[in-house]
Amino acid sequence: MLVVLVWGSNFVVMKLVLEVMHPHVMNLFRVLSAGAVLVFAHHARQKQLGQGFFEPLRMYPFELVRLGLVGWAIYQIAFILGLDHTTAGTAAIIMASLPLWTALFSFAMRIERLNLIMWGGLVVTMIGTGIVVLSGNQDVDLGSEYLLGNVIMLGAAMLWAANTVYTKALLDRVTPIGITV
Repeated sequence: MLVVLVWGSNFVVMKLVLEVMHPHVMNLFRVLSAGAVLVFAHHARQKQLGQGFFEPLRMYPFELVRLGLVGWAIYQIAFILGLDHTTAGTAAIIMASLPLWTALFSFAMRIERLNLIMWGGLVVTMIGTGIVVLSGNQDVDLGSEYLLGNVIMLGAAMLWAANTVYTKALLDRVTPIGITV
């Protein structure tokens, strides 16, 4: 429940900060603080495993660079710009479509198989997400002041889903913290 509370309030808190701080400056603080914690945790884990700090990167350079670009760079920029150009509630609902995109990408990459009930759930989720993206705060209106932010936020959700699917292929070979750093 604590995680749900923190994640749910994240959008509102970030919107408040965006009122007084440029989106890229805010992202810089977010990435640097998260990075510092993750570097410390990764160092401790690698020491426990008897491996060097850069061992995962040495073994899987292309996979980890791709994850870094998709999950840490491009996603972060899309997320913060999308949030800056839409409402906190709409951003949260759009990001709640992550399971949809993760399932679709997993299916497309032949990682997961989907049965009829799963496909039905995905269709309902896609329709609901489409309505939210197109509607902004009120009725469906392609001229909405929030349309750009909604589309960017949808792109961010898709990027994070791709990052999740790409991560699965490495989890058998690299620790989760090693992938994240």
